[in-house]
Amino acid sequence: MLYSLYLGRHGTVGLPERADAGGAGLLPFGAPLLQAPGRRNDVGAQRSHIALRVLVAILLNWILLPLPPGNTLELAASKSVFGQDRFIALPARAPAKEQPDASPKTKTLIVVLDGVRSEEIFIGAWPWAAKRSRRLNARYLLPFLWQNLARRPGSLVLGNRWFYKHHQGCSIDNPSGRSLPAYSNMLGSAVQSNVIKNDFRGVIEHPGVLDTVRRSSQTRNRPAPWAVFASWQPIANVVSQNPDSRVHIDTGWQRGLAKPPWHHARYDRDTWLAVRKWIHNTPEWEYLFVAFNDTDEWGHFGAYQRYLRALQDQDRYIGDIVRLIEQETGAEQLNVLITTDHGRGRGRYWRQHGTWLRGPRHIWLMAHLSAHSGLDDALRQNISEQLRNKCTHNTIARISAALLSRD
Repeated sequence: MLYSLYLGRHGTVGLPERADAGGAGLLPFGAPLLQAPGRRNDVGAQRSHIALRVLVAILLNWILLPLPPGNTLELAASKSVFGQDRFIALPARAPAKEQPDASPKTKTLIVVLDGVRSEEIFIGAWPWAAKRSRRLNARYLLPFLWQNLARRPGSLVLGNRWFYKHHQGCSIDNPSGRSLPAYSNMLGSAVQSNVIKNDFRGVIEHPGVLDTVRRSSQTRNRPAPWAVFASWQPIANVVSQNPDSRVHIDTGWQRGLAKPPWHHARYDRDTWLAVRKWIHNTPEWEYLFVAFNDTDEWGHFGAYQRYLRALQDQDRYIGDIVRLIEQETGAEQLNVLITTDHGRGRGRYWRQHGTWLRGPRHIWLMAHLSAHSGLDDALRQNISEQLRNKCTHNTIARISAALLSRD
């Protein structure tokens, strides 16, 4: 038995009654189409009318979407499979709710890979150190950095001393070639000349760049969180010495984590997991500084295979963090700067870094400044020129201040 289909004002289903039946209402759902006609002397007209009603019911059943009672309809034009326009019934859009003030459009991510030489960044694994890594070039060693980040519009790669005779060099600010002086310059408002050794516990010469920017008029009333995550614990000593600082600091080994074979640090995997959790719980963040450490530790152990594996893991962590940020905040809102705190020696001295070696003075930088993250062209061009003219650790700090003070 065929049944009629029609959508009424209140969700009632049926077809209009026949005019000759004396009504303009709706036949209830379930009313049979084959009803006894009022006039039996015109069988052909009756059959034509029944066929028309069946056709209308089929078309309405195909076109109209099921709606709960009380919903209104909105017609939207679309193309059928035959290329012709047809109308589809859609639920009426609810009035847009007023959104609260959005979080800052521009987000800044700075990542430091501790003790990673430019050789591995631009060339790949060196065959003299690992026979199994003879064919592992930089593109496959660091797939996210080279096949994703470096290919994005607006990306900048500096510090390649191997393929360009007149390269744009990057160097450290402090000649000691140690880690903590480098981090103090990346996080300080100026070069911290009194931070020379890794065991520094005194008062830094200049305030942290985050405290300086926070006190400025542009960011004083902006509550967006800033954070510093580091596998190596001493970095916390140079981030901020202001007791009222609102910078979230998470560094070093903590109870409940796996204990690595070195002191004052945790595995990079634990830092990566902590960063993911913080990003997920703090979507309105604006500045994030992440320092990975496993590469430098395995380098001091002389374990080149583990050094390469740690570098691959760091590339994977960076890719995961960037994708997580882009999923939650948008791909066009992120500026990324990736660098190292120092290089390493060459040849048999690759394990060490210090004042007596030249290799640790040379560093590298990858930067991606999004063209749609709220930065005007002049500021973006100014930042690129600063990096090309003088690529140092404290230049990164000044760029951070410029990005945070853009308003």
